[in-house]
Amino acid sequence: MIIMQYDEASFLSGVAVGRNMKSWPSFAIGGRVWAFTVELIEANLSFTLPIRYVAPEDIDITISWGDGTVSQITSRNIGGVNHQYGEAGTYTVVAFGLPNEAMMLLTGASAKFQASLIRLHSPILPTGDSGSVNRFTGTYDYSTESIFGHKIPVIDKKLLDYYRDRTGNVLDLVSMFSPCYALTEVPDSLFDGIDFTLSNGSVNNMFANCRALGSVGSIFNNPAFVDVTNAGSVFYQCSRLSEIPGDLFSQMAGLQAVGYAFSKTSLSSIPEDLFSYSHDFYSFQYTFWDCLNLRSIPESLFDNIVDSEDLNFRSCFSGCSGITGPVPELWNKFPLCTKSEGCFSGCINASNYDDIPIRWGGPKGDEMP
Repeated sequence: MIIMQYDEASFLSGVAVGRNMKSWPSFAIGGRVWAFTVELIEANLSFTLPIRYVAPEDIDITISWGDGTVSQITSRNIGGVNHQYGEAGTYTVVAFGLPNEAMMLLTGASAKFQASLIRLHSPILPTGDSGSVNRFTGTYDYSTESIFGHKIPVIDKKLLDYYRDRTGNVLDLVSMFSPCYALTEVPDSLFDGIDFTLSNGSVNNMFANCRALGSVGSIFNNPAFVDVTNAGSVFYQCSRLSEIPGDLFSQMAGLQAVGYAFSKTSLSSIPEDLFSYSHDFYSFQYTFWDCLNLRSIPESLFDNIVDSEDLNFRSCFSGCSGITGPVPELWNKFPLCTKSEGCFSGCINASNYDDIPIRWGGPKGDEMP
């Protein structure tokens, strides 16, 4: 069996290096070439290239499966192309001559693709018809993998090049990288140059369960994120996440809810300006729940928040037993708030723990009716 080996620099510049030297067509946006690497851990595994195309005219697509096998596709109606590998291994699959209208099926029916994908070498193509919503999502309960696959360690800015310098992009970013268990890096520039609107005003679960992600920069640095109202569970259970920038939400002027956003992470501190960019916040339920490494809470963290009966601080800092300094006196700052149960429950080492009212999760008898 011939397994092609690729030098990355040469690969990305258009030359494949291996037993059979070959010049490659350009990675033209629109799908001339689509290349990725998969890791198959079971012998005799059947693998389906997730491509869909109903052609109005003859086509000529060549697929190199990375094991020395090449398939030629001329059918006008493609609903997935299957290949049987003889043994487990790592294979770089390349499809040449894709029509511009061809779509990669990266959700739903391509579970095998998602589960085995370890690297993408060319831009992600649209997941829907022209003008429709482009989704990059798994599901909230993680029963379906993100299109990026749970083995991918690094996301390259080039992967969204299809959408750059185009207008009218409609993107659904909910659960975009959830759950990419091996993901360690996401470039700050990922969304640079992309003109888009969000289909639902949400980045919920975008990085949920990215357990290897240690830090993030200003990933939401595109003005299009002004439409975001909900960032719930955006970094939920990113257990190695220890650092976030203060301007993380700086583009989200209308952000309202961050429930579970940083719960079960390894944050040791919270930037004091994290919530200073929106005047519309009302929901902080479970936002920092079980952040066991958290040592302190900035006194001014919620200075930008408007007191109202709609505020929700339920279990916001519940289980943060590592806090040793004083917690902010939210019970005095927000007297109108009625949804405060368990906000500081378990913060038993906070220096002012005894002053926390029962209704806010502390031991002090509540004097309010």
